[in-house]
Amino acid sequence: MGEEKKEEELVVEDQTEVERDGCCSGYPWWVAFILGNEFCERYAYYGMRSILVLYLTYFIGFSNDVSVEIYHAFAALTGLLFSHI
Repeated sequence: MGEEKKEEELVVEDQTEVERDGCCSGYPWWVAFILGNEFCERYAYYGMRSILVLYLTYFIGFSNDVSVEIYHAFAALTGLLFSHI
């Protein structure tokens, strides 16, 4: 019975440690900045990709078919290019 009590005490100690250190204890504090930067990069990339066809069609004057071809080329080339870096 004494052993069961020790296990319960360990669980309580672990919970207080998690509450004190936060949910991401074990990671350095700057990981939040890295994740934030990654989120902003992806948001900008997908935002630019989504308005590329509209920009090419309405402001540059390409036809819709040519704009879609340029969009697909852009998406494919950026995927191929940045996967090797």
